[in-house]
Amino acid sequence: MTDPVGVIHGRFQPLHHGHLEYLLAGAQRCTTLVVGITNPDPEQTGFEPTDTERGRPESNPCTYYERYLMVLRALTDSGIEPSRLHIVPFPH
Repeated sequence: MTDPVGVIHGRFQPLHHGHLEYLLAGAQRCTTLVVGITNPDPEQTGFEPTDTERGRPESNPCTYYERYLMVLRALTDSGIEPSRLHIVPFPH
């Protein structure tokens, strides 16, 4: 059974093969995939005590828009129709 909507989130800093596997697995399980890109605003990215490297600028080299384009291109190049995708900022 395919759910109508699936949601995945991640930083995708930068997008790699493991991320693509995760995204494609989600896309296989739904009609519409919403991809939330976390840490969209570097001004709001703060210190994370459980992973002290995560919030550092050098650990976040790509802008939200660059990550948006990477996710979109990787999914469409993998055969996912753009009409099935919603890629959105996901601050948390």
